[in-house]
Amino acid sequence: MLTKKSKYLFLFFLLFYLTASESVFAQKLHHRELTLFSKNFELKYKCIFENDRPYLVVSAPAYNYRLGLKVYTYYSSKSNLVWQSEPEFRDSISETVHKVPLDLELSNFALEIKVVNSNKQLLFHDIAYVSASDINTQLYVTGTDGLPLLSNYLKEDDFFKISHNKSSVLNFFVAYYKEDALPAPPPASKNNGYFNPDRDTVSQNFTVIKGRELKLSEKGIFYIQTDSSATEGIFISYFGEDFPVLTNLNELVLATRYITKNEEYEKMTSAPNMKAALDEYWLSRNKNEQEAKRLISLYYNRMKEANRFFTFAKQGWKTDMGMIFTIFGRPQIVRKYEDKSIWYYSHAAGRDPVEFVFLRYKDQYLLDRSSALKEPWNAEIIKWRLGKAN
Repeated sequence: MLTKKSKYLFLFFLLFYLTASESVFAQKLHHRELTLFSKNFELKYKCIFENDRPYLVVSAPAYNYRLGLKVYTYYSSKSNLVWQSEPEFRDSISETVHKVPLDLELSNFALEIKVVNSNKQLLFHDIAYVSASDINTQLYVTGTDGLPLLSNYLKEDDFFKISHNKSSVLNFFVAYYKEDALPAPPPASKNNGYFNPDRDTVSQNFTVIKGRELKLSEKGIFYIQTDSSATEGIFISYFGEDFPVLTNLNELVLATRYITKNEEYEKMTSAPNMKAALDEYWLSRNKNEQEAKRLISLYYNRMKEANRFFTFAKQGWKTDMGMIFTIFGRPQIVRKYEDKSIWYYSHAAGRDPVEFVFLRYKDQYLLDRSSALKEPWNAEIIKWRLGKAN
């Protein structure tokens, strides 16, 4: 029979074991290295609730792939894995959309998503933290076929509807903002560049009836809410027919702001022939014309990818993640937590190791700015200015 002291010791070690078990689970889930930015494969996905049931909506380029899904109870839990599935898709048409039911009765959970090809090569790996109370799982934009759209930006001819998990929601309030956001401030700056719908100037307000077919014609950002006094909403944007590619001359010049000095930028913007001034700037980075072209292609292609990956409340290249992605390239390691995402850059490309922490705030990922980032940032900018970026 256990003594009173033995009982306390037993309870202590039991509590320690349970706490440690949960910590180990959280560590394993959070510290898995994610594969998000592949050159050859891009999975778009969104978790939604319909009639209070969770679904995963996914699309990918024309490809044969197997989707590995594992659901864990929200945050860490001794329950750990509660559901898994491995649906296989053979898509002959690009961007085929699939709606996968998640056979769960949970309203909060962590969803691990893996994609492998027929050779069992890992193509994509991410972790989504899903909550039924999250506005992005309740309120979403669908195509005319009723399937959720998986991009935050649309083309001019894209028709869409606004949907909601609750049948009682019949109207939506939309605020329109003309898109004139500046590029993200440098990593050591105190300004976080956050887009605040409550603070920024609204160009127009209007109401949309549920089920109405819509089309965007004005360039800018549209902020959708279920109530004009609501504290949260979702964004949908239209940035022109060429987007995500940068083609407008003014924008091509603005895009150099990450690597230009003030006098260089002002010289380009005030030049009588802005195109010639822009060409002269890039050629001055490397006198070898072929190398200069390589540098231009690298820079603007990264911005195109940033637009695809990170466009939300503004164009992707102007966001914090877009800025780091453009200058540093794809991170070697990505780890995601419920409230933040961490990018690690190793010794690759001849740089000192550095990590960037992006804090999640109302679905915008904001760089945790610090004076400690000034040195690695400046070192990378010098490489661009010397024409040696890769």
